[in-house]
Amino acid sequence: MSIKDPYLYNIDLDVHLRDARHAHQLYTQHTFALAPKTKFLYHIVFDLYPEVGNSANNNTVRFKKEIGVLAQTADLPQYRVAVENKQQYNRKKNIQTRLDYQDITITFHDDNLGLTRGLLQDYYQYYFVDGNHEDGTRSSPAYMARDKFKEAVPNYGLNNKKVNPFFKHVRIYQLARREWFAYTLINPLISAFDHGDVDATTGADMNRNSITLAYESVIYSNGQVGEDGQPVGFTDPETGYDNAPSPIGYFDSEMSFRNTMSADPALIDPRRQRRNPILPRSNNSRSRRDSLFGILSGNGSNILGAGLRDLFGNSQTGGLRGTTIPRTSPISDAVTTLVSNDINILDGDNILNALSTNSSVKSSFISRALNSNAFAGETLASYNTASDTRKAAIENNLIDRASNGDRKLAEQATQAIQANKGSILT
Repeated sequence: MSIKDPYLYNIDLDVHLRDARHAHQLYTQHTFALAPKTKFLYHIVFDLYPEVGNSANNNTVRFKKEIGVLAQTADLPQYRVAVENKQQYNRKKNIQTRLDYQDITITFHDDNLGLTRGLLQDYYQYYFVDGNHEDGTRSSPAYMARDKFKEAVPNYGLNNKKVNPFFKHVRIYQLARREWFAYTLINPLISAFDHGDVDATTGADMNRNSITLAYESVIYSNGQVGEDGQPVGFTDPETGYDNAPSPIGYFDSEMSFRNTMSADPALIDPRRQRRNPILPRSNNSRSRRDSLFGILSGNGSNILGAGLRDLFGNSQTGGLRGTTIPRTSPISDAVTTLVSNDINILDGDNILNALSTNSSVKSSFISRALNSNAFAGETLASYNTASDTRKAAIENNLIDRASNGDRKLAEQATQAIQANKGSILT
């Protein structure tokens, strides 16, 4: 922010609202690529060894998809690296000696059907033979009070003749913008499990079951939701996921309606988008407004542009119709932000899209940029005689900077786009 910001110098205006340009450019552009993930979008998969059983004789196997969506909270992997400080000829030197995987905790709703309780029961009876004995009131002598001198001594503890672990892996998916990011815990073992508590003094709390997992390693992976069946079981009937398309949609850059469930999967984050720069990255309201004002409205003769100006407000004042954003006098030398020229600079999405899809616009922009010495040591004459590889490197550098915040190049790109707006629209 400029140290001459008018909203800091003109306190007497009692202005508390300001254009959220920084927040928009950082968080909401490129379909919220840099916005933080929400905690409540996740999916958990428990993969079991065949030795655990099958759906006919084991409830955990039968209901493992439901158990995954009954997880209320889950820690993501945590690591601790042991670092020792050594002396290297009296110089302090830190070296890594080991990596420890910290235990994580997963809590479940204690559902009325008893599925999550059954998970803990099945795990307990799989590893520990104690839970497989009958109680002492029956014929089994396992827990009879005086069994010291019995001829047959039952097995206890881990003496349950099991070879493979209960869990093959546990995978925790984070979900955001039609993408998944997975953490796979390898060969996890439960180091603690807890059935919660009961309390007659409360009528609002819900009971929970929880497990604490120790694991041997973590595998990272990510991808597009739906590709290769990932996340596993996410929209299967057992999970109760709502597969009905949403009626909420948006108008894309071609002014045609798109449903959010069938939107172009290439609307992803900026870095990945540049592998296929033909497709637009963002359809948020700010970039649409800038593109429509900057390209369609032009000198105000276009009917659609005039209608949009009536709806959104004059392009010089911003905001909705009937709303005025306070602004200092143009003769003040203290004003260095939000001058009228700023409003006309297009969004980075529209700049990248126009430069990537229209050769005339790109040529005009490259000429303007090189004539202003935007690429050190390169002139328009040297560019014209350079090899194709060199030209491509220069073009990619200038386009990347123009679409990612270089103010001067963004202005030159906007000028090139507006000068060729007829060819863009066609």
